[in-house]
Amino acid sequence: MHINIYKLILLFPLICLSQKKKKAPYYDTVVVENLRKYIDESDLAVRENDEERLTFLFDSLINNHLKNSLIRNKTLKKARKGKFSFSKTEKPLILITKSTWNHGFDDEIETINDLAKELRKKATIVVLYWTDKSKATKYAKKYNKNVIVTFLDERENIHNNFIRSFKHVFGAPCCYLINPSKHLVNIIKTENIDYITNNHSMIIEDLEIEL
Repeated sequence: MHINIYKLILLFPLICLSQKKKKAPYYDTVVVENLRKYIDESDLAVRENDEERLTFLFDSLINNHLKNSLIRNKTLKKARKGKFSFSKTEKPLILITKSTWNHGFDDEIETINDLAKELRKKATIVVLYWTDKSKATKYAKKYNKNVIVTFLDERENIHNNFIRSFKHVFGAPCCYLINPSKHLVNIIKTENIDYITNNHSMIIEDLEIEL
Protein backbone atom coordinates (compact mmCIF):
# COMPACT_ATOMS: atom_id res chain seq x y z
CA MET A 1 0.00 0.00 0.00
CA HIS A 2 2.75 2.43 1.00
CA ILE A 3 4.80 1.50 -2.05
CA ASN A 4 1.92 2.40 -4.34
CA ILE A 5 1.54 5.75 -2.59
CA TYR A 6 5.25 6.46 -2.99
CA LYS A 7 5.05 5.53 -6.65
CA LEU A 8 2.15 7.91 -7.14
CA ILE A 9 4.08 10.69 -5.41
CA LEU A 10 7.06 10.09 -7.68
CA LEU A 11 4.91 9.85 -10.81
CA PHE A 12 2.75 12.88 -10.04
CA PRO A 13 5.19 15.47 -11.49
CA LEU A 14 5.51 13.37 -14.65
CA ILE A 15 1.73 13.11 -14.99
CA CYS A 16 1.36 16.86 -14.61
CA LEU A 17 4.13 17.45 -17.15
CA SER A 18 2.49 15.17 -19.71
CA GLN A 19 -0.81 16.98 -19.24
CA LYS A 20 0.84 20.34 -19.76
CA LYS A 21 2.43 19.13 -22.97
CA LYS A 22 -0.85 17.92 -24.44
CA LYS A 23 -0.94 18.99 -28.06
CA ALA A 24 -3.49 21.62 -29.01
CA PRO A 25 -6.09 20.71 -31.66
CA TYR A 26 -5.60 21.92 -35.22
CA TYR A 27 -7.41 25.06 -36.31
CA ASP A 28 -9.06 23.52 -39.36
CA THR A 29 -10.32 20.55 -37.32
CA VAL A 30 -11.87 22.79 -34.67
CA VAL A 31 -13.48 24.96 -37.36
CA VAL A 32 -15.18 21.94 -38.93
CA GLU A 33 -16.43 20.74 -35.54
CA ASN A 34 -18.07 24.09 -34.73
CA LEU A 35 -18.91 25.42 -38.18
CA ARG A 36 -22.49 24.17 -38.59
CA LYS A 37 -23.73 25.62 -35.31
CA TYR A 38 -21.92 28.92 -35.98
CA ILE A 39 -23.39 29.25 -39.48
CA ASP A 40 -26.93 28.37 -38.37
CA GLU A 41 -26.91 30.86 -35.51
CA SER A 42 -25.21 33.54 -37.63
CA ASP A 43 -27.78 33.13 -40.42
CA LEU A 44 -30.55 33.61 -37.87
CA ALA A 45 -28.89 36.75 -36.54
CA VAL A 46 -28.54 38.11 -40.07
CA ARG A 47 -32.23 37.48 -40.80
CA GLU A 48 -33.12 39.30 -37.59
CA ASN A 49 -30.66 42.09 -38.38
CA ASP A 50 -29.00 41.53 -34.99
CA GLU A 51 -25.48 42.93 -35.36
CA GLU A 52 -24.79 42.59 -31.64
CA ARG A 53 -25.60 38.88 -31.77
CA LEU A 54 -23.35 38.40 -34.81
CA THR A 55 -20.45 39.99 -32.99
CA PHE A 56 -21.11 37.85 -29.91
CA LEU A 57 -21.19 34.63 -31.96
CA PHE A 58 -17.93 35.50 -33.73
CA ASP A 59 -16.12 36.41 -30.50
CA SER A 60 -17.41 33.27 -28.77
CA LEU A 61 -16.20 31.04 -31.60
CA ILE A 62 -12.73 32.59 -31.44
CA ASN A 63 -12.31 32.74 -27.67
CA ASN A 64 -13.99 29.45 -26.75
CA HIS A 65 -12.85 27.21 -29.60
CA LEU A 66 -10.33 28.58 -32.09
CA LYS A 67 -7.92 30.56 -29.93
CA ASN A 68 -4.63 28.70 -29.26
CA SER A 69 -5.44 26.04 -31.88
CA LEU A 70 -2.55 24.94 -34.08
CA ILE A 71 -2.14 26.19 -37.65
CA ARG A 72 -0.96 23.45 -40.00
CA ASN A 73 2.05 24.16 -42.15
CA LYS A 74 1.09 25.53 -45.55
CA THR A 75 3.24 26.45 -48.53
CA LEU A 76 1.90 29.30 -50.66
CA LYS A 77 3.06 30.62 -54.02
CA LYS A 78 4.50 34.12 -53.93
CA ALA A 79 3.08 36.65 -56.36
CA ARG A 80 6.55 37.82 -57.36
CA LYS A 81 8.68 34.68 -57.28
CA GLY A 82 9.18 31.56 -55.21
CA LYS A 83 7.16 30.10 -52.35
CA PHE A 84 6.49 30.87 -48.71
CA SER A 85 6.04 28.18 -46.06
CA PHE A 86 4.56 28.89 -42.63
CA SER A 87 7.18 26.64 -41.05
CA LYS A 88 10.05 28.74 -42.43
CA THR A 89 9.44 31.70 -40.14
CA GLU A 90 10.22 31.64 -36.43
CA LYS A 91 8.61 35.03 -35.90
CA PRO A 92 4.93 35.76 -35.24
CA LEU A 93 2.88 35.69 -38.43
CA ILE A 94 0.27 38.21 -39.50
CA LEU A 95 -1.75 36.65 -42.32
CA ILE A 96 -4.05 39.09 -44.13
CA THR A 97 -6.42 37.48 -46.63
CA LYS A 98 -7.95 39.52 -49.43
CA SER A 99 -10.31 38.92 -52.35
CA THR A 100 -10.33 40.49 -55.80
CA TRP A 101 -13.39 42.60 -54.96
CA ASN A 102 -11.56 44.04 -51.96
CA HIS A 103 -8.00 43.88 -53.19
CA GLY A 104 -6.88 46.90 -51.18
CA PHE A 105 -6.98 50.62 -51.82
CA ASP A 106 -3.85 52.75 -51.73
CA ASP A 107 -4.37 54.02 -48.16
CA GLU A 108 -4.97 50.49 -46.86
CA ILE A 109 -1.91 49.12 -48.62
CA GLU A 110 0.12 52.04 -47.27
CA THR A 111 -0.98 51.14 -43.73
CA ILE A 112 0.01 47.49 -44.25
CA ASN A 113 3.36 48.63 -45.63
CA ASP A 114 3.91 50.84 -42.56
CA LEU A 115 2.97 47.98 -40.23
CA ALA A 116 5.34 45.61 -42.02
CA LYS A 117 8.17 48.14 -41.84
CA GLU A 118 7.60 48.76 -38.14
CA LEU A 119 7.45 45.04 -37.35
CA ARG A 120 10.05 43.80 -39.82
CA LYS A 121 12.29 42.43 -37.05
CA LYS A 122 9.44 41.12 -34.91
CA ALA A 123 6.87 39.60 -37.26
CA THR A 124 6.33 38.23 -40.75
CA ILE A 125 3.57 39.98 -42.70
CA VAL A 126 1.89 37.86 -45.39
CA VAL A 127 -0.91 39.08 -47.65
CA LEU A 128 -2.83 36.24 -49.30
CA TYR A 129 -4.99 36.98 -52.34
CA TRP A 130 -7.73 34.52 -53.28
CA THR A 131 -7.08 34.93 -56.98
CA ASP A 132 -4.83 33.90 -59.87
CA LYS A 133 -1.15 34.75 -60.35
CA SER A 134 -1.67 37.60 -62.86
CA LYS A 135 -3.95 39.59 -60.56
CA ALA A 136 -1.85 38.86 -57.48
CA THR A 137 1.30 40.02 -59.29
CA LYS A 138 -0.46 43.25 -60.24
CA TYR A 139 -1.50 43.93 -56.63
CA ALA A 140 1.94 42.94 -55.28
CA LYS A 141 3.62 45.88 -57.03
CA LYS A 142 2.10 48.28 -54.48
CA TYR A 143 3.56 46.54 -51.43
CA ASN A 144 7.04 47.16 -50.05
CA LYS A 145 9.76 44.55 -49.60
CA ASN A 146 8.68 43.86 -46.01
CA VAL A 147 5.38 42.33 -47.15
CA ILE A 148 5.23 38.81 -48.59
CA VAL A 149 2.42 38.75 -51.16
CA THR A 150 1.04 35.31 -51.98
CA PHE A 151 -1.95 33.91 -53.85
CA LEU A 152 -4.19 30.86 -54.02
CA ASP A 153 -6.58 30.33 -56.93
CA GLU A 154 -9.71 28.63 -55.65
CA ARG A 155 -10.61 27.42 -59.14
CA GLU A 156 -7.51 25.24 -59.14
CA ASN A 157 -7.97 24.03 -55.56
CA ILE A 158 -11.68 23.26 -55.25
CA HIS A 159 -11.30 20.69 -52.47
CA ASN A 160 -8.49 22.47 -50.63
CA ASN A 161 -9.07 22.28 -46.86
CA PHE A 162 -6.96 25.41 -46.34
CA ILE A 163 -9.35 27.46 -48.49
CA ARG A 164 -12.36 26.07 -46.69
CA SER A 165 -11.08 26.95 -43.22
CA PHE A 166 -9.46 30.30 -44.05
CA LYS A 167 -11.81 31.71 -46.67
CA HIS A 168 -15.22 30.08 -46.58
CA VAL A 169 -15.68 30.44 -42.81
CA PHE A 170 -14.87 34.12 -42.29
CA GLY A 171 -14.52 35.41 -45.83
CA ALA A 172 -12.14 38.18 -46.82
CA PRO A 173 -10.67 40.55 -45.88
CA CYS A 174 -9.58 38.91 -42.67
CA CYS A 175 -6.50 39.08 -40.46
CA TYR A 176 -5.07 36.07 -38.60
CA LEU A 177 -2.55 36.61 -35.79
CA ILE A 178 -0.35 33.54 -35.32
CA ASN A 179 2.40 33.21 -32.70
CA PRO A 180 5.90 31.74 -33.30
CA SER A 181 4.79 28.24 -32.26
CA LYS A 182 2.00 28.48 -34.87
CA HIS A 183 -0.87 28.82 -32.40
CA LEU A 184 -3.72 31.12 -33.32
CA VAL A 185 -3.73 34.28 -31.20
CA ASN A 186 -6.70 36.06 -32.73
CA ILE A 187 -8.77 36.60 -35.87
CA ILE A 188 -9.75 40.09 -36.95
CA LYS A 189 -12.63 40.47 -39.39
CA THR A 190 -11.90 43.82 -40.98
CA GLU A 191 -13.99 45.23 -43.83
CA ASN A 192 -11.79 48.24 -44.48
CA ILE A 193 -8.73 50.18 -43.43
CA ASP A 194 -10.22 51.57 -40.23
CA TYR A 195 -9.61 48.57 -37.98
CA ILE A 196 -5.95 48.16 -38.89
CA THR A 197 -5.37 51.90 -38.53
CA ASN A 198 -7.20 52.33 -35.23
CA ASN A 199 -5.82 49.16 -33.64
CA HIS A 200 -2.24 49.39 -34.83
CA SER A 201 -0.73 49.34 -31.33
CA MET A 202 -3.03 46.55 -30.12
CA ILE A 203 -1.98 44.25 -32.98
CA ILE A 204 1.67 44.84 -32.14
CA GLU A 205 1.05 44.30 -28.43
CA ASP A 206 -0.74 40.98 -29.04
CA LEU A 207 2.17 39.70 -31.06
CA GLU A 208 4.83 40.93 -28.65
CA ILE A 209 3.15 39.04 -25.81
CA GLU A 210 3.74 35.83 -27.76
CA LEU A 211 7.44 36.53 -28.43
